[in-house]
Amino acid sequence: MSRRALDIIFISAALFGALGSAYYYVAAVLNKDRPLSRAAAVAFLGFCTAVVVYLWVFHLWVFR
Repeated sequence: MSRRALDIIFISAALFGALGSAYYYVAAVLNKDRPLSRAAAVAFLGFCTAVVVYLWVFHLWVFR
């Protein structure tokens, strides 16, 4: 596979994970399930951080 295809797959998977985590966070808050809401918030933060770090480290040359 090409580098661009792997980039798109990684970013898409991380953003899909972030959306799923956001959904579970909202569902857990509405059901007053504190452990699930905290786990979903941590997962959301992790997925978003992964995308930002990936773009910052591997694609910094694009923004120059």
